[in-house]
Amino acid sequence: MAAFVPPTLPADTQSVDPEEIAEFQEALEGHRRSLAESRVKLSETSNRLEAERRARAEAEALIESARQQKSAYAAEIEDLRAQVAELRTVHERQYERERLQPRKVASAARDAIVERAQRPAPLNEVQARKKIDAMLLKAGWLIQSKAEANPLAGRGVAIEEFTLATGRADYVLYVDGKIAGVIEAKREGTPLASALAQNERYAAGVLKEHAMAVWRREEPFAFRYVSTGAETYFLNRVDPDARSREVFAFHRPETVAAWMKRADEEPGTPTFRAALRTSLPLLETHGLRMARGSRPALHPPRPHRRHDRRHPAWPGRHDHRPCL
Repeated sequence: MAAFVPPTLPADTQSVDPEEIAEFQEALEGHRRSLAESRVKLSETSNRLEAERRARAEAEALIESARQQKSAYAAEIEDLRAQVAELRTVHERQYERERLQPRKVASAARDAIVERAQRPAPLNEVQARKKIDAMLLKAGWLIQSKAEANPLAGRGVAIEEFTLATGRADYVLYVDGKIAGVIEAKREGTPLASALAQNERYAAGVLKEHAMAVWRREEPFAFRYVSTGAETYFLNRVDPDARSREVFAFHRPETVAAWMKRADEEPGTPTFRAALRTSLPLLETHGLRMARGSRPALHPPRPHRRHDRRHPAWPGRHDHRPCL
């Protein structure tokens, strides 16, 4: 066997330029980037084509559903038209029958129709003030204009168009020379209870030149009215928890003066309602008995007939004693 002969080493080749290698590597990296971008674009194109295909399929399905709904609605419309035509025919026949043989109107209904037709139109504010003037005169008040005001001309004086600290009042009421109340005129149909309760412009009081004539400084207009001439509401601000109520006429000056006198003499109970809270007399219990408690087991059965007072179980039939 021949001996191993090692291979001959290759001859020294010419060395490669590093700059050339760097250029090749840079070009290779650029090709790689281009390839990656191409792959991304291809993927996006595929996804967009798939999305367009799905959107097209959904649009076609919606169009088909709309066509079906349109056909159903058209059929329903035709059915409704047929029903309307049938109802119109029935109504025309009924109208013709009632026209030839009109129904009799009850006398009460006829009178109500006539009363509504003859009812006067609602009063405006000017007409309301004319009725308010008549109501004031009937109650014993003197009516004066602002230019001719003389609060001492009578027991009760109502001055028109009185200037306040915030605007004007339709009427300001003087009692014994003191400013005690106010009247506000409204057109008929105005909700008076809420208008009176929410009207806080009177809280600012009067101008300085009239301040000395105010009866109660803490409540410049203690007695307030609001009226349409057809209905009138009253609010006594001296009352505890004052609430408005409907009245049939304005109070007389003598009545208001009596209220003012009581409030001055009895500040703890300035009004009757205030006295009911604290000044009720003790109940005299002599001759009275305490009310008996409910004892269901001892109660006799109630009668079947609700109004049979002859039944022995009717409450109070044999017991006429007063109870507390």
